[in-house]
Amino acid sequence: MAEAAAELGYTPDRVARSLRTRRTGVVGVVVPDFTNPVIPPIVRGIEAVLWRSGIACVLADTDNSPEREAQLVAELQARRCDGLIVSSVTRSSPVPAQLVAAGVPAVLVTRGTDRAVLPLVTSDDASGIDAAITHLVERGHCRLAYLAGRGIHRVGRSSRSRPRGRDCLLVCRVHRRRRGTGRA
Repeated sequence: MAEAAAELGYTPDRVARSLRTRRTGVVGVVVPDFTNPVIPPIVRGIEAVLWRSGIACVLADTDNSPEREAQLVAELQARRCDGLIVSSVTRSSPVPAQLVAAGVPAVLVTRGTDRAVLPLVTSDDASGIDAAITHLVERGHCRLAYLAGRGIHRVGRSSRSRPRGRDCLLVCRVHRRRRGTGRA
C-alpha cells in the first residue's frame, strides 16, 4: 500500500487527520514586535525545537497592540493550534487568564504579567545586570547608566531587578576597595 501511495504521489490530508486526532501539529507564537532585536533569536529557537518534534510554528506579530494581541490569539485558537507561546504586550494583558479559562495549553515567553497564571520562560535579568556591571567596573568604568523600557512591560523575572544608580555606585566602591584603588 505504501508503494502505491508513493507511486500516485499521495500525501495525507493533515486537516482531515486533525479532525480524527484533534491535533493540528501547529503551535502559535505571538510576539509584540518582530523588529525588536531580542525577539528573532527566541522565535528561531522555538521554531527549531518545535520542528524537531514534528510541529509547525505559526508566527503572529501584535505590533505592540493589546487589541491586536487579543484578536490574533482568538484567531489562532479558532484555527485549532495545539498550543500557544505568547509574549504579552503589557503586564496587565487579560489574554493569559483567558487562555487558562479556555483550557488552551500556553506558555508565556520574555514577558510576564501581573498575575502569574501561566508558566513563564524568561531570562534572569538580575544575574545578567550584575554580570554586566561587574564586567564594566572591573575595566575601570564607574559612571554607568541603565536604560529600561516602558513600565508597562515586565521583562525578565521582575522589574524590581533593575539596578538603581546607588546600586551601581555601591558595586564600583566595593570593587575599588577590593583592588585598593581608592574612592569610587
